[in-house]
Amino acid sequence: MSPEIKQIQQIKFHLQDKEYTVNVEEVTPNTSLNTYIRKTLQLTGTKGVCHEGGCGACIVVLYSKDVNTDKDIYLAVNSCLIPLLSCNGWRIYTIEGIGDPVKGYHVIQQTLANFNGTQCGVCSPGMVMNMYALYESGKLTMKEVENAFGGNICRCTGYRPILSAFKSLCTDASPELLGQYPDIEDLKMCKKDKCEKKCPTKCDRANKEPFYHQLADSRWMKVYSLSDLLSVLRTAGKASYKLVAGNTAQGVFSSYGGSADIYVDVMSVPELKVHEFVDTTYVLGANTSLAIAMELFTEVGKEKPQFAYLTQLANHIDLVANVPVRNTGTIAGNLMIKHDNHHFPSDIFLILETVGAKLTITDTDAQEVQMSPKDFLNYDMTLKVVKTIVFPSYNVDNVKYVSYKIMPRAQNTHANVNAGFLFQFNTNGTLDSARIVYGNINPTFAHASETEKLLTGKNLFDNAVLQQAFASLLDELTCDLIPPDPSPEYRKQLAVALFYKAVLSIAPADKLSPKNQSGGPILERPISTGVQDYETNTSLYPLTQAVPKIEALAQTSGQAQYIHDLPDVPHQLFGTLILADAPPNSIIKNIDASKALEIEGIVAFYSKDDIPGKNNFMPLDFFKEEEEIFCSGRVLYHHQPIGILVGNSQAVVQSAISLIEATYDPPTVAPLLTVRQILKEGRTDRIHDGKTIQPTRKGTDITHVIKGTFDVYQQYHFHMESQCCSVVPNENGIDIYPSSQWMDQIQIAVSKMLEIPSNKINVTVRRLGGAFGGKISRNGLVSCATALAAWKLHKPVKVYMSLTDNMHALGKRFPFSTDYEVGLNNQGIIQYMTCTHYSDLGSISNENPAQIIVLDFKGSYVNDTFKLDMKSVNTDTHHNTWTRAPGSTEALGSIEAIMEHCAMELDMDPIELRKANFPQDSPISEYIDELTTWAEIDKRKQSILTFNKENRWKKKGLSVVPMTYFFGPFGPWVRFCFSTEAIK
Repeated sequence: MSPEIKQIQQIKFHLQDKEYTVNVEEVTPNTSLNTYIRKTLQLTGTKGVCHEGGCGACIVVLYSKDVNTDKDIYLAVNSCLIPLLSCNGWRIYTIEGIGDPVKGYHVIQQTLANFNGTQCGVCSPGMVMNMYALYESGKLTMKEVENAFGGNICRCTGYRPILSAFKSLCTDASPELLGQYPDIEDLKMCKKDKCEKKCPTKCDRANKEPFYHQLADSRWMKVYSLSDLLSVLRTAGKASYKLVAGNTAQGVFSSYGGSADIYVDVMSVPELKVHEFVDTTYVLGANTSLAIAMELFTEVGKEKPQFAYLTQLANHIDLVANVPVRNTGTIAGNLMIKHDNHHFPSDIFLILETVGAKLTITDTDAQEVQMSPKDFLNYDMTLKVVKTIVFPSYNVDNVKYVSYKIMPRAQNTHANVNAGFLFQFNTNGTLDSARIVYGNINPTFAHASETEKLLTGKNLFDNAVLQQAFASLLDELTCDLIPPDPSPEYRKQLAVALFYKAVLSIAPADKLSPKNQSGGPILERPISTGVQDYETNTSLYPLTQAVPKIEALAQTSGQAQYIHDLPDVPHQLFGTLILADAPPNSIIKNIDASKALEIEGIVAFYSKDDIPGKNNFMPLDFFKEEEEIFCSGRVLYHHQPIGILVGNSQAVVQSAISLIEATYDPPTVAPLLTVRQILKEGRTDRIHDGKTIQPTRKGTDITHVIKGTFDVYQQYHFHMESQCCSVVPNENGIDIYPSSQWMDQIQIAVSKMLEIPSNKINVTVRRLGGAFGGKISRNGLVSCATALAAWKLHKPVKVYMSLTDNMHALGKRFPFSTDYEVGLNNQGIIQYMTCTHYSDLGSISNENPAQIIVLDFKGSYVNDTFKLDMKSVNTDTHHNTWTRAPGSTEALGSIEAIMEHCAMELDMDPIELRKANFPQDSPISEYIDELTTWAEIDKRKQSILTFNKENRWKKKGLSVVPMTYFFGPFGPWVRFCFSTEAIK
């Protein structure tokens, strides 16, 4: 029988200490908490960047009280992933709620500012709120702080000042950190009193009656018991439905953000959150969050020896996603991602399958079945619910469990390969059974079944058995190609190596040689440290005194306003660029926007045919080529913009993108995407000669000739504020607010595009949320497209590119390749060097780092024997552009890689080879000698040599690299009028 469920058309929650009421007819199931905070409440301190739960700019804090202990609970969560309709009864704090210029700043905001922990400032509110949740939760250690920011990205600072600031608030803060902090008593701090209002979470718990919201095209339901949940599913019929808990799957696969007929909020179903011992097993509710699971596993593992392995499970879960995601993401949710996407390298699936856990699944008739996670993958979950996870007990004396996750970075990423091993031993030391589970091998692989059979009854620590196991694994591990993951061969070898590492980690001490022992333990990261040490003249204080920058507190308190934070004005419209979903050299046949224009809220679509003037956003005379705003026919690169779609909300515009139908004639030639591909195919028509530097001499004492190549690949700028622009028509022209480092370009390009005088175009830039060179010229395309739409409609238009579109459509660091030949004598002195440098400019040749590369490649060395050939290459990719330290990064990376190669071939100390090639009058040699003494380089090198000799699998290293680069003179320019367009 269907449960009696009442209809409620409002939700209520507290933001800061004020209650808000939301009429559900005004939102959709996909309206996020972030959207409501920013757009409706205009609290723009909370940012929205990746919308995947990965960058941390959107973090807010949920407050509640533990119903049993009355303890305050503060959870950092990603507001971009939280559906607004889930927030009924919640209490939420944003950056504005913990401190501001009027009521005083929170100690965290003040500390981050004083430690110079902000640069562009977009990440700062999220950093502060993540720390706020930790800070309010109790005493903190520096290790806890350092481990808690895997979900917060800062592109600018390098993290050192941020971590230093937050560590200074820890109970074990070092004296050096405490000494940097100003007198707290002198600061105007927010005296935030404990909220005296009744916790809304308790009210929510007290009201256990299910209810629903009737929306325009769907129904949102809230249930408080498993029986109510099953009743809802039983009456769903053929309607599509979605069970909503943490909603973090949307950050992994965007398809989870799609629509459904019924949404069921299951966050408050107690049967799905149980944790209890049943007979010899431990039972955990499947809807338990990953963060709570970690706490429970750690506690149970310490108290119950038969469940000691749960502590290691908690350690592995610590490598899954990040703190805000783990605070809301659930075990069942993670398993369902794996169920629906077998290629997903789920760590939760892996560890549960390894330890032999069972999933309890119930259907709408409350009939329960238990199965392994592996069998669950092919089980029809329609109208069924994962209820609990059942963990077996093991005899700690004869069972060994280890698991690994090898990742591209230390936190917040999927595994290249993950692996779990559980070995049960007989009393005679042989294996009774083995469970060997791998992830990210191929979509159907779970167990190394043949190797498990092979090892049964064998002595795992016998070398002959190990060799058989290695051969068996190599035979049954069939890795598929998963761009951009590492190659199948690498992943196969890695998987075998992890099996060997597992054996080393559990082998008895008498079975291991001393050299092999360090191969077993997992690398433990020490707490990072970083020190800034510079001289200052105190006699000139306050002139030379270090002080926080003026706008630091505005950034840490969320008061600093960025272009995307500008308030919407009356008749505000929103745009998105439409990108060509076609390979390079395709020809556009037709673009049909009619289906999109039928959608309510869609206003217009514009392409190159709608541009009144020049279809070019790089009009300045000193550039070689025009660059199209919208593709005019031949597609230069995949995802080249072909138009702009405009509507009355960002959501409606995003939903209509797929309705734009573009047809293309296919290319007649294959695309050329890299320098090496062009060189291999001998496409000299794509290679253009540049400057050549001839040597003035060539040495004759040539005993070694070394040849090699060096490559630098594309690098995304990752400015936290994506490319964006806001254009507002005025009575005489337009006001443009671009996220641009080059205001002249915007004014002139828009003037020529719209055929209006540039004095009718006002360009204002208050601040950028990061740029790193990516907004010098590339924002011109975005701003021109936005200005076109605003001019045509005579209404204000905003464009804020998604992270994905930004990466697809606009250029990155210039890829760079070097072919070199070096002749040296026995002392390592270079007799000659011939280098050919290739800069990949992309499809257009307007920007070229060659001049900087020539200056910086010479580096710190005698270079009169160097021959340098500079060449530029056109590939079928987006036009690449300046990226932080352009040219110098590529040049210095190249010359120093060559020096390392030479030192290795000559078996010389790299420092000594470099010193042999410094000019006699260069101070660099003196600097290195001073550094060598101060840092005890020789002593440390000897210690490293000894360590490496004694350890086969764990190695240490030390590198000393000089860096000399050209620093151009920059003087003040005052220019009253650059463009003649202004006086038309």
